[in-house]
Amino acid sequence: MKREYLVSMCNDIAAFFAIEGEAAAASVAAHLERFWAPSMREQIIGILKAGGEGLSETARAGVAALAARRAA
Repeated sequence: MKREYLVSMCNDIAAFFAIEGEAAAASVAAHLERFWAPSMREQIIGILKAGGEGLSETARAGVAALAARRAA
């Protein structure tokens, strides 16, 4: 999937959950885990590891939480 599209979708998800404040990152991670295909999750984690260009602060935190869950 195109990088720009994944980043845009992740940012949209993060914007939706932003109202949750500190809990937003966990909600983003849970959403990505539940609804994104494994290949999409791996790609967005790779984007974060490469610097996360284009990801909002909440999206970065959510993807980092997702990566931490997968590493545990």
